[in-house]
Amino acid sequence: TVSVLYWEGWGGVGCEYLTEKKKKGGTMNLRKATLLGISCLVMLYVMQAHPVSGGGDAVSVISKVDGEVKKNVVVEQEKPVATTETRHRPHLMGRKKKGKVAVATYVHHGSYDRGFSASFDGMLDNIAVITAQVNRFRDQMAYDVELLVLLTNTSHTLAPLFERLGWHVRIVELPIQPHEIRNPQIAKEVVTDGAIGIWEMIKLEVWRPSLTADIGVEMILLIDTDIHLRQPFDKVFDPPWMPANATLGYTHGAWIIEKLNGGYLVVRPSEQSEKDYHAIYEILREGDFRSGTGWRGKVGWTYGGRTMQGLLPYYYLYGGGVGRASMMPRCNVNNMVNSDECKPTDPTTVISNHFTGGCMKPWSCSHVGHPLCESFTNQWWEDVKYAEKFLGLPHRRRCPGRSYESMGLRSTEWKIPSRE
Repeated sequence: TVSVLYWEGWGGVGCEYLTEKKKKGGTMNLRKATLLGISCLVMLYVMQAHPVSGGGDAVSVISKVDGEVKKNVVVEQEKPVATTETRHRPHLMGRKKKGKVAVATYVHHGSYDRGFSASFDGMLDNIAVITAQVNRFRDQMAYDVELLVLLTNTSHTLAPLFERLGWHVRIVELPIQPHEIRNPQIAKEVVTDGAIGIWEMIKLEVWRPSLTADIGVEMILLIDTDIHLRQPFDKVFDPPWMPANATLGYTHGAWIIEKLNGGYLVVRPSEQSEKDYHAIYEILREGDFRSGTGWRGKVGWTYGGRTMQGLLPYYYLYGGGVGRASMMPRCNVNNMVNSDECKPTDPTTVISNHFTGGCMKPWSCSHVGHPLCESFTNQWWEDVKYAEKFLGLPHRRRCPGRSYESMGLRSTEWKIPSRE
């Protein structure tokens, strides 16, 4: 055990140093490079052959990271499973977690009773991919991760499927109806604004601490169902991307006029976020949305701007939430391949991408266009293979005849592997 812990500590340093050196370029002393390379390779081998802290035993781990000796106690950890993804951050496997977070999404409209279109099938299959990726990354993440889904009266029939996939299910209702908005014109327009009209506001439920009190999460990554989680994503919960005083982490949207994209948000539920929740709904009730300039004449027009994609940037950039929102690098966490800024991004630096804007959903089986989108799409199909294996489902061909074949989640022949 001492030998394993020694190589895990020094090997982690070696792997990280060489990775950063490769990114930055430059030369390195041959002897130093050789020693670091050997320590990295031996660590990878040792962790595959002799994983530490398995079998439910408490293990005292002493490692040397960045020149500092640290001691962590890992209690009742499940046995780390070494995968090809281990190379991302192998030195984190089996370590004590910082805390607990959640990945959350929402579904409105979908129902088994209404039948399945290719688009809806693809959305469900991406839920399976998200599930498999979160489980894939668990031992590499600095946080414990829960899965949470918000369903409505039109999608509640999906609850058994999500529960079977290991998600916490919340059936939510809108706390406001359009007729409560005091501006009659906006009360009418909000019904059809954006993708799902006023129902977009159900995302705001994660601002309420009571929603997740039973699972005890400190922060929530709220994503649309067309987000692809490519790598461990705990950076989005830490400074500088999510400072300790921030209630909201966000990215710029697809277009210049979209100051905030509602498809990728990090939220810290608290007493303050509860106050924000009520304040934002009061702005909606007031209905002061102006043609061309948006809420209270501040944020401008954008797609979905009468609901979340207009209310959130108004409140956190101009209203009562100023100083409590942090903008994250969209090219790395919410890349849509839609801007000159994001198109040149090295795909290995992209933690997650969004199949919208300049990169269409893989299950549309359409032309991918830009090379970065092609890279994202190819990686999604590779991760689909992993999800199929994870759930014990047969492998499918990629868009045979340019049509999409469902993963078959309605089948009873699959199950989530036990984490015990």
